[in-house]
Amino acid sequence: MSKRTAFVVLFLTNLISAWSQIEKPSLVETEWLAQNLGKVRVIDARSEVSVYLQGHIPGAVYLNSETLRVSRGGIPGQILPPERLADIFGQLGISNNTPVVVYSSSADSFTTATYILFALVYLGHDRVAVLNGGFEKWQAENRPLSREIPRVELASFTPDPRPELTRTLNELNQLINSPEPLQVLDARPSTMYQEGHMPTAQSLPIGELLKSDGKVAVWLSPDAVREKLKALGVDPQRPIVTYCATGRQGSLAWFTLRYLLGADATLYEGGWVEWRAAGQAIKK
Repeated sequence: MSKRTAFVVLFLTNLISAWSQIEKPSLVETEWLAQNLGKVRVIDARSEVSVYLQGHIPGAVYLNSETLRVSRGGIPGQILPPERLADIFGQLGISNNTPVVVYSSSADSFTTATYILFALVYLGHDRVAVLNGGFEKWQAENRPLSREIPRVELASFTPDPRPELTRTLNELNQLINSPEPLQVLDARPSTMYQEGHMPTAQSLPIGELLKSDGKVAVWLSPDAVREKLKALGVDPQRPIVTYCATGRQGSLAWFTLRYLLGADATLYEGGWVEWRAAGQAIKK
């Protein structure tokens, strides 16, 4: 076997190994990522490119989640059309089969990471995970950092949109007025919820889905999340809609419920901004 053939075989073996471990949207731990660097595409989703340039997980490419959003009809924070999203991910070297790990920071409660995961899953890409504990946990464990900006080759990404993962304004109007009350979770801070929220919505701020020692934050266990839902009278066996202002906080609640609990959760991506702008009913 030639050296070139051996290299290709090793590369494919590593890729298949990582691929087999990210079969659906999930959380991965820092230890797993450390063992699989070079086998997955890593995305740094922290809010500022300046912190990425100061140091990032080796091999990580940078993507600001706002790159995936646009104002539509005057409503800010709306997700781009699938073809434009696919082009952005292709520019990062992500194809339909590329295993991806996204990380961000506890400073944004990991919402930029979960929003990018949402965008990929919406496009039909399931082999994507969020790094539990994000950059802070990686750094606290004294794992390697880099300032090198990796060069990636353009990849072909063919979108296969999944509109069933989201709810539209019209759908919500129909469901809220149905005989069985729609289960809605408002992921915004409780102060914003108290100022006004969607009818039938219960307050579950995203901070309540995480636990922190003051330096590092990680996800609560699925059982702990179920207890919080039970206290709100929310049944994870029935469909749940999550929302926030424009989708990012809602994406964290959506990800947690759908992929860590296995609930039938969908995201109202238009969020509170669209709801209010459309003159919909508000409850206080």
